[in-house]
Amino acid sequence: MRGARGIGRGIGRENERGTGRGIGREIRAERAARIAFGAAALAAALAAALELAAAPNAQAASLFSTRGLGETLSDATGRGRALGGVSAPLADSIRVSLDNPALLGRIRLVSASAAYVVERRTAENDDASETFTDGTLPFLSAAVPFRRFVFGFGLLREQNLFVNPLVRARSETPSPYTLRFSRNGDLFRVPAALAVRIAPQLSLGASADFWFGSIDETRTVDFDSPDFRDTNDRTSDEFDGVGGSVGLSWAPNRRVALGARYRGRGSMTGDRTTTTEDGINATRPVAHTMPASISAGATVEPRAGARAVLEVRRDQWEGEEADAPAGARFVDATRIGAGVELDRGGANASFLRRRPWRLGFHRADWHFEEPAGKPITEWIVTAGTSAALGGGRAAVLDLFAEYGRRGSREENGFEEKIFRFGLGFAGGEPWRKPERRGRRGNVTLPPDRF
Repeated sequence: MRGARGIGRGIGRENERGTGRGIGREIRAERAARIAFGAAALAAALAAALELAAAPNAQAASLFSTRGLGETLSDATGRGRALGGVSAPLADSIRVSLDNPALLGRIRLVSASAAYVVERRTAENDDASETFTDGTLPFLSAAVPFRRFVFGFGLLREQNLFVNPLVRARSETPSPYTLRFSRNGDLFRVPAALAVRIAPQLSLGASADFWFGSIDETRTVDFDSPDFRDTNDRTSDEFDGVGGSVGLSWAPNRRVALGARYRGRGSMTGDRTTTTEDGINATRPVAHTMPASISAGATVEPRAGARAVLEVRRDQWEGEEADAPAGARFVDATRIGAGVELDRGGANASFLRRRPWRLGFHRADWHFEEPAGKPITEWIVTAGTSAALGGGRAAVLDLFAEYGRRGSREENGFEEKIFRFGLGFAGGEPWRKPERRGRRGNVTLPPDRF
């Protein structure tokens, strides 16, 4: 009996130790998740600070945008940008994407995402070349899940309207003069999105999009002859408006995931103030528009750890004549992105094999044609990888690089070579209250994918 009691006490002590170790592991895992989420939030805050610090510096807006409203920026997350800029079909468990609101249906943690992109652009023609650099924070997004519903919101920089003051043109009539043109400004979209999980593999989403922005343009004419008076005119726009988006995310089986979204035309109104060389001010109403856009794509996983993605997007610029460049016209623009992702390493794999590796390609039409009717196109090669933060998968750091060319000397008179390097941040933390299971209304979701 004494032996039996001794054995019982020993088993009890072992159970207590085992339970204690299990609880300790859970506490350490929770702490690691909190540290990782904090690291991602801190990184996003530092990126925002860098963006504000870099604002007065030279920027890298496309020289092609001098004849259009601006340059459309990518809505893709760090993972999507490494895969050719794909967004609509790329479901993710932690990265918050508000391009397709239905993708929020995959989010299970209270999550936040951001990115910081450094760009170097070189414009060249047959006579000269010029290089510009820029740093930008294209988006800050967050998502909050609640049973079948997931709420999302964020701030997205949709268009960079900057044109360097060094942009100039020379003319010999009616008297020799130089025209200098510069533009500052940005166009932002603030989506308030909601996704609902219809089934474990099917989500529908919609968002109300609030647009706002400003444009500040300066045109200076310097005549060589003193008989002609130089002029300096400044035009400033302040505007805001609304739009909307709907989307779908569906995985018919474990090997295929489909995604599509439609964004309605964004309409913005405001005031335009013009100040002349003599200090005369005039204000009048102004209207700006952003085109309707439709996007669809697929993610295919032919075998475990290997994925291929494809997306086609059509921006319906044609007919948006309110902002049409002089002597040219807006045209519908098609964007195609594709990529492959390899993620076959396990916990015991080497350092290189533990990383997911991505490679992609992106081709796009510019949204207006030159007066001669020659199209402007761009191509970009992308690559990237990811690393977990805090020793867990509650937060990730994405690295990506892009290299490409826009326009051509033969067709457009000059071309731009583009190099971008970016960091993406994503972090999530579970609700304190554990998820209730086995009750009506719960949905069993597919496994996490990072």
